[in-house]
Amino acid sequence: MIKEVFPKIFQIKVPLPHNPLGHLNAYLIKSDERALLIDTGLNFPQAFEALRQGLSEAGVEMQKLTDVLFTHFHIDHIGMIPRIKEASRDLNLWIHLAEKELSRSIMEDFRKYLMDMKAFLKASDAPSSYVDNLQNFHPAFFTPKAYEEIAKTAHSLNDGQEIKVSGYYFQVCGRLGILLVIYAFTNLI
Repeated sequence: MIKEVFPKIFQIKVPLPHNPLGHLNAYLIKSDERALLIDTGLNFPQAFEALRQGLSEAGVEMQKLTDVLFTHFHIDHIGMIPRIKEASRDLNLWIHLAEKELSRSIMEDFRKYLMDMKAFLKASDAPSSYVDNLQNFHPAFFTPKAYEEIAKTAHSLNDGQEIKVSGYYFQVCGRLGILLVIYAFTNLI
């Protein structure tokens, strides 16, 4: 399912299997020179197919993506990056510097990441069956390569930095190290 929300800006609904949210809104911004995707979804075959189909309906084949920008490092936003990188070799990845550092920290000690998540869930009174089996069903533990790609190959973005695509200007606005909002400024608005 895609929708052109502004000229050359497409919203692509990517299913989030086994997740109560249902879907992730990815966005494609295309110009003659660039095809920038914002967020990817989880690394599941049906999610990849929906993203591929949405891109195709917007006139961009997966191998023609030039850039992927991540709003933050949660697995439902970065999870598909290994699949996308297989299809599009000359891909630039972009993420806020603080999120890149968090990904680097996760990759340095993935076991510690699991233990920290379990400790958080225990402190939040999550059921022990959920806590004890986290690594068996949480998508972050199925796709550690996504964190590795972010940590090793993503370009860092900083607060205030501007990105221009297809006549749109986006400004990075981070708070507490999370890329919360990307503001679009155009002559249309």
